[in-house]
Amino acid sequence: MSVAPTPHPRSTVPGVPAFTPPRRASASTASAPTGRTSTGRRLSDWFRSLSSSSSTVSTTSTSSTTQVLCRTRPHTLPPKPKAEDAKHMAEYAKMMKAAQARDAAARAKATKLRLVREKEAIAALNTWTSQILPNWDKVRYAKKTTDLWFKGVPPRLRGTIWARAVGNPLHVSPDVYELCKRRAADALTSHRMQRAALDAALAEAVAKRARAPSLSSGESSAATLSGHGETAPPQQPMVFQGRKDTLDLIANDISRTFPALGVFQQPNGPLAEPLASVLEAFAVYRADMGYVQGMSYLAAMLLLNMDDYSAFATLCTMFRHRSGVLPVFYRLDLPLVTKYFSVFSTLLAQVSPGLAAHFDRIGLRPEFFLYEWFLSLFSKPLPLDMAARVWDLYFLDGDAALFRIAVALLRFHERLLVGLAFDECISDVLRLPGRIKPGPAGRVGEVDADVAFWDCVRDIVPLDRDAYRALCRGAGLVPPE
Repeated sequence: MSVAPTPHPRSTVPGVPAFTPPRRASASTASAPTGRTSTGRRLSDWFRSLSSSSSTVSTTSTSSTTQVLCRTRPHTLPPKPKAEDAKHMAEYAKMMKAAQARDAAARAKATKLRLVREKEAIAALNTWTSQILPNWDKVRYAKKTTDLWFKGVPPRLRGTIWARAVGNPLHVSPDVYELCKRRAADALTSHRMQRAALDAALAEAVAKRARAPSLSSGESSAATLSGHGETAPPQQPMVFQGRKDTLDLIANDISRTFPALGVFQQPNGPLAEPLASVLEAFAVYRADMGYVQGMSYLAAMLLLNMDDYSAFATLCTMFRHRSGVLPVFYRLDLPLVTKYFSVFSTLLAQVSPGLAAHFDRIGLRPEFFLYEWFLSLFSKPLPLDMAARVWDLYFLDGDAALFRIAVALLRFHERLLVGLAFDECISDVLRLPGRIKPGPAGRVGEVDADVAFWDCVRDIVPLDRDAYRALCRGAGLVPPE
């Protein structure tokens, strides 16, 4: 009994031609010579008509936003029933309305938070100007002052408060600053003249050697090296004393200091010349140390908040104690640097023992990242507003603030670091300061990331001066008072 073939379903999509299934080929057709069969022709014709109809549909359809949103199925599928389509569009409208309501609530919350912060900033500014600064000696270490200080010094008062916090125990006067600037200018001029004279003498020696072919190269070299031949350049007296020869490094580093701000870059940067003056004067004042790369960020942060003389005096005071973190790290005093690394490791083990054990297991040592953080007092790796708050804490608690911030950075990102291999871990650690930016922290209550970080500094890493001195004495250090 023969079974009738099931008819092939025809396309019901508008604008798409129906496909007619091919009939079984006859014996004559099967034995036909090679070439395009009727089946091949029909398939190719159908695909060709399908592509042409698709292009026609796409070109004739309206591209308005409303029609795109209302199209609930592709044109190659049968349309939805009207009831189902209406139901889905109603659900879509409901979702859009809910999303708009959430956006409006988020904007209202952000506006409310901004107004609250503005009121707090105004109240803090009034407290600083009317209560703290007029009675500085009495309330400098009061709990109310330190609590307000921890929340951040008002930007317009930072220069005044930072200068008062460190004082001027070295009695650096404006006359001292001007004298150091003049000596730096004279040293640079003399050095450039000396270098020009040496270059001219060398060029003359090369020219004489070229004009005297009879003199063998060996004799010429011997005469030059011995200093008795005519080709030897004249000896010039040394101008620089100590480490003042590092003055030439300053011009190269200024353009690389806070490049995003554009205020320290030549030729139009308004603070480029003051920054050069402060650094050159400091290199003369501290001739035992001179200029070291990284100091430009210290002087630049000071210049953003005070005049050049105050920045110079404050910078000199910050390097006053030879056993402090800044002088030790900039002099690269390895025995003392190693002891400071021990202080950091001890504090990290107390606050985050799991992360400290992970660092020991993969061989990640503090020197791999603390140098970059401490040399600029976090002003290079952190966003500028966050770095300013770190400096506030530094002028409040001294060197203890640096260890507190460093440990808090690692503790705040502990979940990201535990379990990583050495290469991934060190790469993430070096990028950690840049992650602390205002914005959602991914915690309940939509707390900003910077707010959550400072909560971590206050609550999880409470390191005051006495506790820091105890850690230093345990590592064999004599911390500055």
